[in-house]
Amino acid sequence: MNDPKFTFLDTSHIKVNKDFKVTLHEYGKEKHPILSLDNFLENPQDVVDIISKHPFPERNKLNVSHPGWRIPCKLEFEDIKNAITQLCDHYYKLEDYIKNDTGRELYIDIQFNLYQGGTPCMVTSILPHVDQAFIACNLHLNPDEENMGGTDFYTHVRTGLQTDYSYIFGDKFKQTQKYMLLKEEKRAIWFNNYETIHDDFELEKRSDQWKKEFTVEAKFNRLNIYPAYLFHAVGMKKEWYLNNKRYSLVAAVT
Repeated sequence: MNDPKFTFLDTSHIKVNKDFKVTLHEYGKEKHPILSLDNFLENPQDVVDIISKHPFPERNKLNVSHPGWRIPCKLEFEDIKNAITQLCDHYYKLEDYIKNDTGRELYIDIQFNLYQGGTPCMVTSILPHVDQAFIACNLHLNPDEENMGGTDFYTHVRTGLQTDYSYIFGDKFKQTQKYMLLKEEKRAIWFNNYETIHDDFELEKRSDQWKKEFTVEAKFNRLNIYPAYLFHAVGMKKEWYLNNKRYSLVAAVT
């Protein structure tokens, strides 16, 4: 009887470029730091190769809630994680916050995301949202001639909120009047949820609810880092990425 064959993916050769360029954007009323790190990896094409060989499930009615494909990734990517940890400590003082307030260590969760133009999904999945994390990171890996849009940041018109601090401040934030109004509007949206396609027109027709304030553009080998509690959404038009997919490595710092 032959021994079974196994394939093991070693990511230790994926290295962060020591000379990446940092652009700091101070966003919004509270000047939240948003970072764009250009020329981030020494060998980004190797990550593209890993993504292209990674299995993704077929889309069906069960995953129409999401506008594309997203797959949790258990590969180590130690050099990327170490760089993100250092950047979070320097620009966000996140390590001190977590140790002082929760007594635990930073955890970085990685996934692969794919989007394609005209992809069916529920409207709730493409409206501005916040993530259940402290920091969100998006490493763009399409060639520059394919890149369009990026990550858009929004103000909630009715409350003036640019942030939802529920994950960080929990009950204290949830007791505010602005959060109550936000929750009321969210409930109405979920009640009237419907299937659509991933396109900016769904946001443009809601200008009385959401105002786009800022965009960090997608660029090959650019890592965009931003506080996960900022209202954000993937910028997408139905005619974009029709013949290819927008693919990225996404990290959440929790």
